[in-house]
Amino acid sequence: MQRPQVPLQILPKCVNLIVNKLSNQNTEIMKFKDFKYLALIIVIFVLGCEENEETPAESNDIEASTFVTKPANTITIGRAKDLYNAYQQRAAALTTLKGEGDATYGWHSIDFYKDYIAYLEVEAEKVGFKISGIRMYYVAYPKDDAGNLAQGYQTYMYVPTYFNEKLGKHIAFDPLLLDEDGKPLDVHGMITGEYKYSDGSRVMDAESSSSIANFGEMCKPHCD
Repeated sequence: MQRPQVPLQILPKCVNLIVNKLSNQNTEIMKFKDFKYLALIIVIFVLGCEENEETPAESNDIEASTFVTKPANTITIGRAKDLYNAYQQRAAALTTLKGEGDATYGWHSIDFYKDYIAYLEVEAEKVGFKISGIRMYYVAYPKDDAGNLAQGYQTYMYVPTYFNEKLGKHIAFDPLLLDEDGKPLDVHGMITGEYKYSDGSRVMDAESSSSIANFGEMCKPHCD
C-alpha cells in the first residue's frame, strides 16, 4: 500500500524533531560527509514524525450537527413489556370476537418515514401550513379486501396534523384536501363519516387522492 505523503504543514515540526534527536545523540550534522546517508536519516525521521503526528479521533471529524439528543418519550424495556402485556387482555377479547388471532405489530422501513415526512412538509408548505405531527388511527382491513393477504387483520394509518392556535390543539388535515377558501377540510370527519359536505351529503369520491398513509407489513399471529 502506498504511504501517504507528509503534509507540508508538519514539516517544520519534523525538522525540529530531527535536529533535537541528532543533538541528543551528540551528532553534528556537518560531520556527515556522506550526504546520501544523511538524506536517508532525514527520511526515516520524517516518516517517524508522520506516524507520531497526532490525528483527531474519527468522532471528532463528525460535525456537531449530526449529534442528536435522545427523545424524551422513549421508554425502558420494562415499560415496553408492561404495555405489551396490558394489551394482551384486549387481544384476547378481540380473538374471542373474531374467532381467530389478529396482527401483533406492523412494520414500515425507515426510508418510508423519511420520505413520508418530507413529502408532507413540502405539500403543506405549498398551501401555507406547517405539519405539526402525525396522527395514527387504529383500523382494520375489510374481510372482503380482495387480493390483500392481511384482510380482516388490524392495521394502522397515518394522517398529518397542523396546530390550530385558535382551538389550541392539533387538527387532522390533508394538504391535498382544502376548501375553496384554502381552509383544511375535516379529514377526521371524512374518515369517520361524520363530515357533511356543502350539499348535505356524506359522500366523497372513493378515488380522491389524499396524503393518508397505510400499507405497513402486518405481522400475523404467532410471528416473531
